[in-house]
Amino acid sequence: MSTFTFPPPSHPPCPRPAPATCLPTKPRHNPARSAPLRRHPKPHPAPASLDNPPAHRRAPRQQQNQPPQHQARTAARHPLATRRNQSHQITSAQRTAQPADRPACAVANRHDDTKIPSEGRAVTNQQLSEAHAVVRAHSTTWYEPIKSMPPRLNEACTGTYLMLRAIDEIEDHRTLLAADRATLLRNVSISLQTQQDTDPFGVLMGEHGGTLPDVTHGLPQWTALIPSDIAPRVCEAIAAMADRMADWVLKDFHIDNRKDLDRYTYAVGSATVLIFCDLWSWYDGTRSHRTHGIAFGRFLQAVNILIDRDEDAQRGVDFLPTNWHLGQMITYAHDQVNDAASYVEALAPGPARDFFTGPYRRARKALQHLSHSTG
Repeated sequence: MSTFTFPPPSHPPCPRPAPATCLPTKPRHNPARSAPLRRHPKPHPAPASLDNPPAHRRAPRQQQNQPPQHQARTAARHPLATRRNQSHQITSAQRTAQPADRPACAVANRHDDTKIPSEGRAVTNQQLSEAHAVVRAHSTTWYEPIKSMPPRLNEACTGTYLMLRAIDEIEDHRTLLAADRATLLRNVSISLQTQQDTDPFGVLMGEHGGTLPDVTHGLPQWTALIPSDIAPRVCEAIAAMADRMADWVLKDFHIDNRKDLDRYTYAVGSATVLIFCDLWSWYDGTRSHRTHGIAFGRFLQAVNILIDRDEDAQRGVDFLPTNWHLGQMITYAHDQVNDAASYVEALAPGPARDFFTGPYRRARKALQHLSHSTG
């Protein structure tokens, strides 16, 4: 009986599995299944933002050696790409000739004497010099900071200060009746809110024209100094301030407690600082801590109350709360010092910091003198 034998295999036999006691061999690297090893980890992409859009929305970067036809086609598909590249090729002469309604931060570095018209309204050197003379006649503290401001911000600060001074002269007028002063202040507020002509204000000014100072008569002129792209914000703030002043005039500036004192120092001092916060942001994008700015305004106003107390007493006004003595008012001013200092010190070097540094130091020095003199 013959036995059947299988034919020999045509391929080598399969290897037998390794015993359990043997270590497994290292698998071979398969580039098709795994990424190549890196010596350095791949950095994480930056988060998407306005300056770094997502990859699927990012405009293709143009090559300098591309033909004009290709660049034209690329501009038609991605207009921002070509516009972004062209913005770096603007010469200094072209940058100076930018229209007046351009954002103020675009002309933040201009320190020449050229006046930039704002929607057909230009301020001449003579008009600005006359306004500076009025500022100097009313305040030596604010004259130097205002005069040192660069173009456009100079006009804005000058007009804003003189508008504030104009309504302040109405509020503190010694001979006008309280009802007449309140009516004047409310008509100023109405004319600024409506942004029309000043007929309601002009008619009432005519009735008291001989008693009001020139700085108050020039209110329409001071408003025209401010560039038109920030003037509505300034007028809005001063209109609100005039309404608050009218309330305090009718109340005869009677302050009962610290809460009333906070309201008054906010209405006059803090609101003024907040207006200038808007001017800094409008001009060159300077950011400021507005909460600390409120304390800074209260600090300046409290020191003014302490300095002018004798003069205010002559017209029968006392801004100290009922039953407060001078030491409590000095303590109130000291309570605002830290935040006031933080506000000024946090301002970036530039016009904003230069504007407030001098007045802050003078007020701080005056408070120290008052503290020592009262024991």
